[in-house]
Amino acid sequence: MAYSAISISFGVICPVITIFGLSFVYIKYSVDKYLMIYFHRPCTSYGVTCHMAATTYLVFSCCLLQIFMLVYYCLNLGLWNAKTYVALVMVVFYYRHLLLRVVD
Repeated sequence: MAYSAISISFGVICPVITIFGLSFVYIKYSVDKYLMIYFHRPCTSYGVTCHMAATTYLVFSCCLLQIFMLVYYCLNLGLWNAKTYVALVMVVFYYRHLLLRVVD
């Protein structure tokens, strides 16, 4: 799951990465599915930690995507563009609890 999120994050800047990321994720999914069906026994020892780590990686990749888009808009379009302000407002609005925790 982290591979797909990373390829989506970097695919916005360079669209060629999306094609290779999609092919890698498809091949990895096929291999993992084959291994789970034929080689691994069912195991419930992971508990909640595995799912919490996957959710954390997914949220972190979304944060990286928004920060990359903000930097991309600032560098290519300039600071006085509407898209730059929208990206800045989204980053500040969605992550204000993290920003306030750093200030305190």
